[in-house]
Amino acid sequence: MSEFTVMLVEDEERIRRGLKSLLEDVFTGYKVIHEAGNGKEAIDMLTTRVPDFIVADIRMPVMNGFEFSEKVRMIHAQMPIIFLSGYAEFDYVRKALRTGVTDYLLKPVDRVELKKTLERLVPTLLLHRQSQQVNVENEQEEGHQIIRKVKDMLSQRFHEDITLQTAADEVGLSYQYMSQLFKSKTGMSYSDYVLTLRMNKAKQLLRETRMRIYEISELCGYANPKYFMNAFKQSEGITPKEYRNHM
Repeated sequence: MSEFTVMLVEDEERIRRGLKSLLEDVFTGYKVIHEAGNGKEAIDMLTTRVPDFIVADIRMPVMNGFEFSEKVRMIHAQMPIIFLSGYAEFDYVRKALRTGVTDYLLKPVDRVELKKTLERLVPTLLLHRQSQQVNVENEQEEGHQIIRKVKDMLSQRFHEDITLQTAADEVGLSYQYMSQLFKSKTGMSYSDYVLTLRMNKAKQLLRETRMRIYEISELCGYANPKYFMNAFKQSEGITPKEYRNHM
């Protein structure tokens, strides 16, 4: 099993170092990927790489633990958070639990209590990883299905002026996401894919029929034969007539 990644948010560097040593050297199986001295720094770090869970002090400068927790929930609703506090008052515990905090430890952190807390957390972390994997697989399959639908549409209607925006609207995606998804699934840009379909059809007609160039041009989606001939030469390196004569 790969290591669980951790963010430490604690304004006292000595305590951060101690926690990091416990997590990475004593307990093992954990990797601290972010260290922040306050909640604002930590929020900024979350945009670069998301940890499996967060250990944060309640009392910090700039942004306290409760404010930090609320902001984290807005970005990553299911993120496990363990609060640290030097206060044993029930009000702190109750408020921490109301904000959706996973667990609560008193400072100075007791090694045994930290170990027990992590052991309670592991099933949640494993479940979250499994859920993420399922989501990724579902997204990948959904992406494949969308691109298959677009490719089927283009194979039947490549002679029409179906722009990337038109195709995106057809499957309910944004222009930008459609462009990225199509490239990732086919290895080609949308425009290059349409051009390839048209050129393949043009070459087939040049080989198998005696149709005139302007007729082939029209069947392949080019209203202007001159534009078709230029596109063909740019794609194949020779003119349609030269291609036919070589067959």
